[in-house]
Amino acid sequence: MLCVDLETGATLWKQRFEQTGFNLYNTSKDAPGTSASVGEGKVFAASAGGKVWAMDASTGEVVWESTMPGYYEGRQRTRERVLSENSRPDASGYHAGTRIVVDGLLVGSNFGGDLVAIDTATGEHRWQVEGVIASQNTPSLWRGHSEPVVIVHDGNTLSAVTVAQGEVLWQHTVARIPRAYPIPIEGDIISVIVEAENGEDYHLAGYRMHAERPERLWTLEKNQDKTGRRLLMIHRGHAYAFGEEGSDHEHLYRVNLKSGEYTHLEGRPQIGSMSFPVGVGDRVMFDRNNYRWLSADDEFQRLSEIWDIPISTSRGYHSTQLSDAIVDGRLIVRGGDGIYAFDLRKQDD
Repeated sequence: MLCVDLETGATLWKQRFEQTGFNLYNTSKDAPGTSASVGEGKVFAASAGGKVWAMDASTGEVVWESTMPGYYEGRQRTRERVLSENSRPDASGYHAGTRIVVDGLLVGSNFGGDLVAIDTATGEHRWQVEGVIASQNTPSLWRGHSEPVVIVHDGNTLSAVTVAQGEVLWQHTVARIPRAYPIPIEGDIISVIVEAENGEDYHLAGYRMHAERPERLWTLEKNQDKTGRRLLMIHRGHAYAFGEEGSDHEHLYRVNLKSGEYTHLEGRPQIGSMSFPVGVGDRVMFDRNNYRWLSADDEFQRLSEIWDIPISTSRGYHSTQLSDAIVDGRLIVRGGDGIYAFDLRKQDD
């Protein structure tokens, strides 16, 4: 793991972990793509072998090492199911999500379908809720309740779980998504993919969170992507989603979170099959290789021509789209020969 200065690109510290573990995947391309977590002065990393490390964010020194709660049991359940079905791991078997730091706890998937919480100070196991989160899914934090709550997705069902005790407040079935993306949230409102009334198509819906249940506010009756490769986003009071690939609905849609009123880009903007919208101030960009800029104000329109990243990018193989990092107006991209930063605040090339 590297820690790099955002302004200069200088390496501040490097940490290497010598660790082995069993791997249940068919090919080397199925290796985990989980990201590190940062919070409370520490950096947290998790491995394919079920280990978790906490490092001092300033020095990279390892503070503690622990084992992911329930990792081996969860992976064994996945292995037995995959072998019995003669299939590859589904939403509970890919590694692409990460954990979040909330009030002294590291909360997220144990890579086996369970939501777990680890004490950030000691590495001790605090609680575990079985079978509620896909390994790809990163928990979304909701603070509109009387206490912090995470919203997680197992590929078919949403669950609201309290951070302090791991209590499940409610569960709600949505559309079956083979790759469970993080749930976008702003205030008390989330956007998710739901099944249409015909039982075949998928639509976008907005829900308001409550302690007892989620309340559906609106439904965008336009066919949506079914693969989970085109991620959803909420930015400045609007939900963004891509329509079904290769159909008349293939647009980037923008929906008002409260009213459900929508607009979309006119024409077919050559949306990539693994695109993701990202909000940057008063702008929105999308597409993983050739970035397109849109205004995020009332005039939902293109701001410029396509911006081709002037390097050979190398994101590796992933079963779902992973967004490039955007920090303080800088776009961080993994290139074929290193890591590059581009200042999005400047208007030059």
